[in-house]
Amino acid sequence: MDYQQTEDYLFALPRLGIHHGQKNIQALLDKWDNPEQELHCVQVAGTNGKGSVTTLLSSILQTNGFRVGKYVSPHLDRLTERIQINGKDIPCEELARLVSEVKALGHDCTFFEVMTAVALKYFVGKTDYCVLEVGLGGRLDATSVVIPEVAVITNVDFDHMHVLGDSLEKIAFEKAGVIKPGMTVITAEKKPEALSVIRREAKERGARLREVEKGMYKLAMLGVFQQWNAACAVEAAKELGVKEPLKGLDAIISGRAELQGNVLMDVAHNPAGMCALREVLDSMEYERLFVVLGVKNDKDAHEMLKFLPKVEELFVTEYEIAPNPMDCGELVGQVKSVMATRISVIRRVREALDYAKKLASEKDLVLVTGSTFTVSEARGSERQLDS
Repeated sequence: MDYQQTEDYLFALPRLGIHHGQKNIQALLDKWDNPEQELHCVQVAGTNGKGSVTTLLSSILQTNGFRVGKYVSPHLDRLTERIQINGKDIPCEELARLVSEVKALGHDCTFFEVMTAVALKYFVGKTDYCVLEVGLGGRLDATSVVIPEVAVITNVDFDHMHVLGDSLEKIAFEKAGVIKPGMTVITAEKKPEALSVIRREAKERGARLREVEKGMYKLAMLGVFQQWNAACAVEAAKELGVKEPLKGLDAIISGRAELQGNVLMDVAHNPAGMCALREVLDSMEYERLFVVLGVKNDKDAHEMLKFLPKVEELFVTEYEIAPNPMDCGELVGQVKSVMATRISVIRRVREALDYAKKLASEKDLVLVTGSTFTVSEARGSERQLDS
């Protein structure tokens, strides 16, 4: 297959299969010489902050001279950015070659499971450490085929409740599934309901639990909340024996409080994420706030919107690059139930962004948020998947 055929093949695969656990991906890896057994991995779970911790830890390790594989999801700009070694995407021809091998082996895997398997295979022999961002939960996630040397649970909050459960205790149990016997697990979680579950699961599995406090690091990433993520990354680096764990904290991550001129892009897509975004907004100076908003149809937009400050005008959109955006009409209703502001419906994200930028002066701020896919589309991506 060439690269375009590879993308077509991948995007045609089933999207959701977490209820199967690791059964299908393990069957594939068993036929592919079990690459997961040859890697030194760190697994990063949590409701928010997974991508930031993965990026920070990868940067620390690389700055300290290690060859580092990084696996993240979803992507913002390119499919290949999900799989990187020392910050460089997997080459298109290499992705095509590995996916062709997967296809020839035969499998019953989802898109995310195939991408996870390909990442693991690609990293063999090329990396000293691999930092893997969990896709969803932890206990049943495809990345949990590995036995990590260290695991991180950034935090636990309400998101994906239809899969992970409707209480913090249930969600924490799913995320604690990354804890393996005898390993070290690191968490920044403080809520008693969730932390008690993490402590219990660590104790039952004979794992060492490290509970970190908010750091005071010099970071390139915006937001006080990133100090918690940095603390997790630094502690993980220490557990791995890194000599200079404070080197590499100047990493940035696209789409997380990313400021370009007077446009701020943030992938906040649940109430906790919007709360963190509010911290960033409160630290910035601007006159008027224009918001380009697009939300997935299973998200609690009503609760998310409560964290926005005063908005001059809000543009309701429906992203087109991934499935299941919230209908504009429904989202307008959610906005009206929370705030009294001018609302305009411009379905296409890029058109809404362009119009908002025309209205905004240099002293105003344009915010694009509500979903990874809204930000991705605003950045010019043309193809996405909800996994």
